[in-house]
Amino acid sequence: MIYCVCRPVTRKPEHDVAQQAANMLSVGAKPALVADVLHRQNIPIATKDIYNIRQKLRFNGMSSLKCVTLLFTLDSALCMSEHLL
Repeated sequence: MIYCVCRPVTRKPEHDVAQQAANMLSVGAKPALVADVLHRQNIPIATKDIYNIRQKLRFNGMSSLKCVTLLFTLDSALCMSEHLL
């Protein structure tokens, strides 16, 4: 197994690597597994960086489009229930 021991500035994952890790994390892969897969592809990335990517994914939360769609759906359901009363 290859481990990256670098300074934090040079350790920052490139955009395509971060996107690949984010894709794996979004389908439920554990950070250790993501690190193992990327290490097997000879991509040096620290497990801590993958945990940071996962944290950013959790922090971003719901997109504005999903939020608007959800609010519209709830408003429509509320209007329909008012008509039934």
